[in-house]
Amino acid sequence: MTLRLSEIVSFLIEENLLSGFELKKDVEICGFSPIDESRQGTLSWMRSQQLDFDSVKSAAVICSEDLLIQENSSIVFIPVAKPRLSFAKVLTRFASHSHLPGISSSASVGKNCIIGERVFIGENTVVSSDVSIDCGTIIHSNVSIYSNVKIGKNCIIHSGVVIGSDGFGFEKDEDGILIKIPHIGGVIIGDNVEIGANTCIDRGTLSNTVIGESVKIDNLCHIAHNVKIGARTMIAGGASLSGTVSVGSDVWIGPGVIISNGLKIGSGSYITIGSVVISDLQENSRVSGNFAIDHSKFVKFIGRIR
Repeated sequence: MTLRLSEIVSFLIEENLLSGFELKKDVEICGFSPIDESRQGTLSWMRSQQLDFDSVKSAAVICSEDLLIQENSSIVFIPVAKPRLSFAKVLTRFASHSHLPGISSSASVGKNCIIGERVFIGENTVVSSDVSIDCGTIIHSNVSIYSNVKIGKNCIIHSGVVIGSDGFGFEKDEDGILIKIPHIGGVIIGDNVEIGANTCIDRGTLSNTVIGESVKIDNLCHIAHNVKIGARTMIAGGASLSGTVSVGSDVWIGPGVIISNGLKIGSGSYITIGSVVISDLQENSRVSGNFAIDHSKFVKFIGRIR
């Protein structure tokens, strides 16, 4: 891959991520590299001043606007307000792996399915009957999608994901025998959702499990039956949301977090790595620990006992 730095600068300007910048030296960019392992001819990014400029081999660097740049440097620095976001946008535009739309010959699609335009379905993926997949969605290999699932536009579903399997619901009869509760609901996934490899999302018991718009779910997560997740929430690897959990929008759920069944997590909350949540959280809560403790309440408690 080769392109001119002027193409990248023009793109950043079009995306309103760069303004008032004059490119004094156009160079050829042959790829991308991290700033601490930079390679000649590549584009990198950095956010802080803590760097030995003599070690940087990149042809150009996207950096923060307050960076003190050496005037005699051979590197082209591109100052922006949000370096990481700008670099991510550039990668998406110029370096992302594209998938031609179509259904692999080894994939299986059931009856009464609606497949939108520009959808890609990879090798050995199984799509059951009565499934809707909207335009632009990419479904990688070895994915299992059960019946009564609706997937929105421009989603990315990675290998090994299972969507729509039964939830974990049983009831004992008078003899103590566990009776399985049939799950006849479905799963609804909004637009621009990404689901990491080997994540499982259960169908609802009677209603639907719902994943909101632009939610991002990491690898090896478990989303149980009847869960509702609000827009732009991020769920890191290994997290487990028990049945009927309701999560607001713009929530961060850290790696390995466990949320007990039936809880409500307010919008804007931040749940740190490994937390075990056993009570509802108000909006913009910040909790950590096993069992998870609200930081603001904990500080007040410590103040009282000192």
